Amino acid sequence: VLSRTDSGDVTGDTSEVVGYLSAVFYGDWFNLTKHKIAIIGAGKLAFSLTSALKKSGYDIQCVISRKLSSAKSLADKYSIPNYSNSLKKIPGEVNVFFLTVPDGEIKNAADSLSRLERDFKNSICIHFSGVENISALKTLKNKGTATGSLHIIRPFPSKDIVDIRNSPASIESESRKAKTFLLQMCGKLKLKPHFIS
Repeated sequence: VLSRTDSGDVTGDTSEVVGYLSAVFYGDWFNLTKHKIAIIGAGKLAFSLTSALKKSGYDIQCVISRKLSSAKSLADKYSIPNYSNSLKKIPGEVNVFFLTVPDGEIKNAADSLSRLERDFKNSICIHFSGVENISALKTLKNKGTATGSLHIIRPFPSKDIVDIRNSPASIESESRKAKTFLLQMCGKLKLKPHFIS
């Protein structure tokens, strides 16, 4: 049951609080059909993450990878309609960007993405590194993108699918929109989230 504290904070079951925040702040933006996702990076993590996202009903529109063959492999495996080795090929309707590139490439990928001629103000960008913090996404934040990171705490030794359910996951974000999105996603993927500052 949701309740308010004397200071005005909303408390209660996590799923109820997330639903409340979604309704109050963002209307139906969190309807899964409104998420149009681009996966940028087609390595080990991307395969397991994409598997979990597809099973949970998320709409993945494209895969981008430096190697075209890697993008095609991931797209073909999960019937994703678009793939490319160029960020310029990301469909215009995409409003969620998942950076699953290696840790050392996150800032460069974000910077390259921010240089595209598109409106980022209603978008979210998430990276999945346990090493880099959200400052790596600063150029996208400056364009109005809600940014955050989600570190799923378990190994991904190969492109074989790892079941990520019940894995702990660290969320970092300064954006209410990104935090709410990530909490909802953790619920859908059955992750165990906690926040880091």
